[in-house]
Amino acid sequence: MKVNYSTPATHPTASVVQWWVDEIEKRTNGRVELELYLSSELATNMEALATLSGGAYEIGYLVPGFYPAQFPLAAMPSSMMGLTSTILQAGYYAHEVQKLEPLMEEAEANNVHFLYSNAASNYLMLSKNPVTSLDDLKGLKVRTFGPHFPKHVEHFGATPVSIPAIEAYDAFATGAMDAFPTMVSDHVVYNFTDIAKNLYDLKLGTLPWSTMYMNLDVWESLPEDIQNVFTEVSADALEYSAEMWVVRENEDLEKLKADGVTIHPASAEDQQAWNDQTKVLLDAWAADMETQGKGDAARSMIELVDTIKAKYPD
Repeated sequence: MKVNYSTPATHPTASVVQWWVDEIEKRTNGRVELELYLSSELATNMEALATLSGGAYEIGYLVPGFYPAQFPLAAMPSSMMGLTSTILQAGYYAHEVQKLEPLMEEAEANNVHFLYSNAASNYLMLSKNPVTSLDDLKGLKVRTFGPHFPKHVEHFGATPVSIPAIEAYDAFATGAMDAFPTMVSDHVVYNFTDIAKNLYDLKLGTLPWSTMYMNLDVWESLPEDIQNVFTEVSADALEYSAEMWVVRENEDLEKLKADGVTIHPASAEDQQAWNDQTKVLLDAWAADMETQGKGDAARSMIELVDTIKAKYPD
């Protein structure tokens, strides 16, 4: 089977995918062979749904937040900043929420089967000019994605810009965007510190980022014991990922400092203001889902956030 993934081998989440591939092959005693394609070689973010559901390859990453029309429920966790604040919270939330029947129906309608989510570390904002408070966002062009993140930055006076990840470096360099919120490792791996030297330490939230799916037709063709291996390895990937991030995030923060990046701490008041706006956006999303006949599912998803946070505290 071919496996499409978004990042280069130097990215920390690629190491999780490689571990996952190796474990699948090992635990199936060679009955399953997986060929991993990195750097979106088989399909880009915006091509991923059509190519995977259409059977161009068997397994691949999807970001449901990029497809809110096709995934009105599943899009929320991968694009709602501030929903969770740790890798374990994001990862376990993604797995538990995907067990809800309405989300399983969404996946089936798009001919994909959920495997696991490669959670991202906290998003932090890199900028050319110093950002030391939420007030400094006013007038800045901030790269966002999905249906919720743009509204979040707009609330604080910024202008959201939608720029494909593959174009982000040039956009940053030319001034098409002033600030780039993403995980610390992205700033290192993609050399964004060549352009910007200021990091605002406002924890924007963790995300169940690159979610891995299998083409549903392929999944349904597999023997039950092979399906069980995929499910077990996918569950184990959560803990593997969390342990990896503890080491990698600290290493990459040190690399940023060595590259001359100044880290500007966020005040407790600003952090609380950011988190409070998440609740406002969640309420608005739930109201929208109500109009689509998905209100019960939305409320279940919101309730699950508190359950996961209690089980895996900060």
